[in-house]
Amino acid sequence: MSLDRLQSKTGLFSITPLATASGFSGGIDFGGVSAIVSSSAADGGGALAPRPMPRATSAQTLSSGDTIFGNGAGVVNVVTSGGATTGVIMQAGLVHGQVIHIVNTDSSFSVTFAAAATSLVANGTGAVVAAVTMKTLVWNAITGRWYIN
Repeated sequence: MSLDRLQSKTGLFSITPLATASGFSGGIDFGGVSAIVSSSAADGGGALAPRPMPRATSAQTLSSGDTIFGNGAGVVNVVTSGGATTGVIMQAGLVHGQVIHIVNTDSSFSVTFAAAATSLVANGTGAVVAAVTMKTLVWNAITGRWYIN
């Protein structure tokens, strides 16, 4: 069945990404969501891609003490409201192993997270996203914390 005819069918649509012949990861990009399967998992067959994540569409403006709402997006752009922003909180992850990229698009000011118990970021106030940089965070549902890669 062609993809243009699937829109009228109900049920589960499944795509199995395969690793390339050179061993690189397989992946899918379907509309507004993407998923990647590690090459070792795909090589063994029956690989599961992480939950596809929608892309964020605009930057979130932050003030001190605000929460970054990922809402399942794989990338969240943030900008400060006009100064160094501290005490920032991360919204809890949706699934164990969820990856989110926090991109600070502000040209001058950094974003610093609150203490771990408040921000849900494991290294708390030691986690800083400097101006025009990015941090990758991975959700650990066992500890209830984001870990910076």
